Amino acid sequence: MLEELRREQGRRESVLVFRGTGFNIWHYWPLLKTFSFEELSQFRAVYAVSGASLLLWLYCLVEQHAISPHAAKAYDKAMRGGLNQRGLLERTALALAGKAPYAAADFLRVFRELAPPPACDQTFGELGLKTLTIAAHEETRRELLLFNAQNFPSARVGEIVSRAVTWSEMSGRPFCQRTPYKGMMIGDFDFGGPDVPEQFRAHLRTTHPGAAVYHVNLFQNRTRETDRFVRVCFDRHPRIWQLIDFALFYLGLPNVRYERTAARDASDS
Repeated sequence: MLEELRREQGRRESVLVFRGTGFNIWHYWPLLKTFSFEELSQFRAVYAVSGASLLLWLYCLVEQHAISPHAAKAYDKAMRGGLNQRGLLERTALALAGKAPYAAADFLRVFRELAPPPACDQTFGELGLKTLTIAAHEETRRELLLFNAQNFPSARVGEIVSRAVTWSEMSGRPFCQRTPYKGMMIGDFDFGGPDVPEQFRAHLRTTHPGAAVYHVNLFQNRTRETDRFVRVCFDRHPRIWQLIDFALFYLGLPNVRYERTAARDASDS
């Protein structure tokens, strides 16, 4: 993939889609750093799904010199401390009682720590990567939502990301409480059910006809017509490590994997 996309013409004929990551959003960071900001801007479009939307936003802020380039170092402490303000027993009791132990507003508060003002208040219109679109879904209608500088220029990126990386339920029980944004109940793309991915595929076909679409993901390498799934992952068993990362977060235990993953070389994946 890198060989094909080293050429400017290859980038201008291609679309990048960064798929969901789980809590370790840093798997794609080494790949992103192989492109300059100008080169990434040459793609027809760049889409981010779920945890990848937080990663792409932080990447943009780093490239704009709006936040520290060492965001991965602060990530673990910010996530554990900011989201687990209630104790483990209290959070578990809430979940068992059918109440959400987390809230999207808590995630926004953490993101404001990772990207202090004025960075956290950046709008899509101010985003350095004008071709970036964050894909989410409307939880009430189970419909695809696309946020970018064209559709929502005045929307604050952090507010959208705090909703696009969280989901309402886990194993049938409330997990993350959300509040409407301009009448929309925004949720994680990966929890939108089968209709949302199909709507996204239709959007890619009609909006970018003929373009090669590179789906950067943790799980597979394969080609399907113009879709090229490219595995970028430093874990041998990513599903298991996603569960381990979540367990460490939920238990409030340190996780050194985030910083180590961000420091890897893209060629090692």
